[in-house]
Amino acid sequence: MQISPLQINYQNTPIKQTYTRQVKTTINSSSKKDFNTCDLNFCANYLYDVNLRRRTTKRPIGAKVVELDFSDKDDLLMLNLASFWRATSYFSPISSDYCKNSNKFKFFAIVDGNNSEPNAKDVKSLVQFRVCDDKKEGKTCDIIYLQCAPDIADNEKSSIRGAGELAVYSAVNYAKKCGCEKVTLQSTNNGFYENIGFEMGAGYSPISGYCPFYLDKKDYDWFLKRVEEKYKFN
Repeated sequence: MQISPLQINYQNTPIKQTYTRQVKTTINSSSKKDFNTCDLNFCANYLYDVNLRRRTTKRPIGAKVVELDFSDKDDLLMLNLASFWRATSYFSPISSDYCKNSNKFKFFAIVDGNNSEPNAKDVKSLVQFRVCDDKKEGKTCDIIYLQCAPDIADNEKSSIRGAGELAVYSAVNYAKKCGCEKVTLQSTNNGFYENIGFEMGAGYSPISGYCPFYLDKKDYDWFLKRVEEKYKFN
């Protein structure tokens, strides 16, 4: 399944960029083989367990949701992913926002395996989102970008399924805990979001091809339960 990165309409509200820390911007130029074997453990905060699944057998694959905590090792993770995920179209803006701002955005990752110290090669998807208050809409969770690993994105033959859907699950779960009225996003991958239960909103742009989608809070429990049953966790 093709998982398109997401962009969000900030409702014409300018984003003030703050530079709260200096991040080294040199990209590791190691080969792919070196990347898969070198020590790139990172220190993200563990949140909870989930399951990916095999494409053919649908057998569950143990995974976890983690939140990047802007530690030095997490900085290194993002820098290396910027190199090794270069085949994907939208990792660059995720990496850029990560380096620029540590307060406005949340960065969650779906990590394959149950290692206590996961390796960068185990990251199967990243989702960037933020919670904001709107005078008309109330508190909303805006998904800004979602990117799967190169071996999953745009690869119908990938042996792993669920990385994109679980990334959305993590954002919806967070939105529920924060009391958000809805989860919003914009994407060109209309079929994917309709299939997982998001509603198509008004405001489709024929020029950019982006269409708004949303999930109301009344549907959070239904969405979360459906994903948990599909991937057999919780």
